[in-house]
Amino acid sequence: MEGCKQKEPLPEPIADFSYTPSQDLEAPVTITFINNSQNADSFEWDFDDGTSSTQRNPVKRFTKGGSYTVTLTAKGAGGTQTVFATIVIDENLYGGNNGKIGFWSKISDEGFTSITINTANQTLKNYWTGTPDCASSSLASFALPAGDYNFVAVNDDGRRWKGSIKVMRGQCAVWELKKEDGVVSLPSGAVIRSTASSRNGQTIRFTLDIAMVNGDNSLSSNLSKSDFSIGGFSSNGVNYSFVNDGIQVVSGGPNVPYSASMLLDQSGSISGTDPQNHRIEAAKVFCQSLGQGDNVHLSAFASGGSIPYELTVYGNGFNANGSIYLGTLDNLKNQTGEEHLFISLPIQ
Repeated sequence: MEGCKQKEPLPEPIADFSYTPSQDLEAPVTITFINNSQNADSFEWDFDDGTSSTQRNPVKRFTKGGSYTVTLTAKGAGGTQTVFATIVIDENLYGGNNGKIGFWSKISDEGFTSITINTANQTLKNYWTGTPDCASSSLASFALPAGDYNFVAVNDDGRRWKGSIKVMRGQCAVWELKKEDGVVSLPSGAVIRSTASSRNGQTIRFTLDIAMVNGDNSLSSNLSKSDFSIGGFSSNGVNYSFVNDGIQVVSGGPNVPYSASMLLDQSGSISGTDPQNHRIEAAKVFCQSLGQGDNVHLSAFASGGSIPYELTVYGNGFNANGSIYLGTLDNLKNQTGEEHLFISLPIQ
């Protein structure tokens, strides 16, 4: 009679897994889990985000950053074994290589502020008494790829800022538009044509063509009658008064012969009176309107000869295109001297 043999115990499962990718994980990310378990024929995965799987080698997409404890339970005839691994996934709230910059201000009485970076534009409509949280939805915010950028900002009162900012990947920063850092940029104008259209007794009706240049050196538009006022003056004991009949905005068209005079004095402290060189830009608009046959007196100078750029043209039938003087006018920019900056109005 043969003796009874004791049954060999069944091998216990050995739970084991790896995953790929395994480094520099950033949500959203898709991870493939590789099951290296032995002595097991069924598997249960728990991904620590409310989802699970019974596949041998599941593929899982994590849409949010965080620390996930992924658990694998391997089951076989010899029992059950569980193993886990902690997977850390970063998350950039601003996407990809982006960071965020938010603009804010304490200025409460100068209206809204328009801010431009590259071709993107945001409007700041609120103000704060102290530094706001970068997550505030009231900021004028930009999500941009990491890098260095230039910005331009201007508010409803014409106060203007220009500066450079750095955007860091995954980080949010706030930038204050300080009142003392902004330059008030009012429009500048050059009268480019004066035409008398009719006379009735003591009333003479005439038209002034005025080139208005904004703080960003673009031509003004959407102007209204209320944007202009004409005062009175007296000469030889006779008082004169003016009435603004209205405004019509026109642009383009061929050169038409006319008589005009412009005096540009860039001898003042330009950094204090016209830091953006708006009057130079207005003078360039004036020059670009000149053509052959125009009768003009155009003069740009500096007192004491401290600026080596002087331009005086007397026209009795102007024989050139006024655009040839644009370079000379540009050379007047950012100069300093003793007198204040001004432009006299042309006369017919």
